[in-house]
Amino acid sequence: MVPAGASPSTMLPRATMTAIFSPVRLRGESSRAHSCCARRQQQHAPGFKAQLQMVKNTAYAWRQALYFLSLCDRSTQWQVTAGLEELVSRQPEAWAQRFEPIARGLQMTLTGGRFDADGRGQEDPDARRFLGWSVGPHWLLG
Repeated sequence: MVPAGASPSTMLPRATMTAIFSPVRLRGESSRAHSCCARRQQQHAPGFKAQLQMVKNTAYAWRQALYFLSLCDRSTQWQVTAGLEELVSRQPEAWAQRFEPIARGLQMTLTGGRFDADGRGQEDPDARRFLGWSVGPHWLLG
């Protein structure tokens, strides 16, 4: 299925992306996207609508990181995940506590875990799926 607004000629299949990006570059792209998430999510947004837009944009960056990570081998995926844990540990405590469930969700999925319908980890109830939308207040905003 082709996303809205894209034509099949503009879509790059996974095999093409894997050939274009070396494993080292994929690891770097995923790590950069994780760093972007951390930076973006900590920026001050002046109002509620701006805060929601920030969460949505951060979730887009997170999905990009997951895409790059999906093209890597298992060892590289764990290296990037360890780097994410280290990145989160260097952030302000209040932010790290809110973002930790997202990192735990990534760890859980790498071990084969799944999320329930509410986006919580089945194997790890503290793990969360990071979506840019929610019904009611977004849990990442606190």
